[in-house]
Amino acid sequence: MAKKELYNNKFLSSLVTFLNAFPVERKAFNIKVFYISFKVLKDGNVLGLFPEGTRSTDGVLRDGKKGIGFIAAESNTPILPVAISGTNKIIQKPHKRIFFPRVKLIVGDIIDIKDILKEHSKKEAIPIIVDRTMKEIGKIYNKIK
Repeated sequence: MAKKELYNNKFLSSLVTFLNAFPVERKAFNIKVFYISFKVLKDGNVLGLFPEGTRSTDGVLRDGKKGIGFIAAESNTPILPVAISGTNKIIQKPHKRIFFPRVKLIVGDIIDIKDILKEHSKKEAIPIIVDRTMKEIGKIYNKIK
């Protein structure tokens, strides 16, 4: 997934297309995004997304959005949490230029959601999945800050 605005820049559009990303309108609900996500997962591919809905501009971890919980619950797909530190320094306001800071990345343990889905309806499971995902990302993020 990549925010739709990235496709307005030739270089970034080429990059996200090369990475097999698809455009997402972040401010509006679009069921097509979920169908594409389910197809990506059904085909055995990896779906990368930022559960906060964006990258952090200040390095502070935000609350997760429901989308990751919905996609995981509906597709019965485990989640691989990843924490990334330093991306907030790539473009710093008010500067328009790009910086090249050290970016650190840690991959956590897979979150198997089967136990959650056994104990809860899909609707009830969504916020539980989001909460568990964000807690795991928070744990591994604190290791690299």
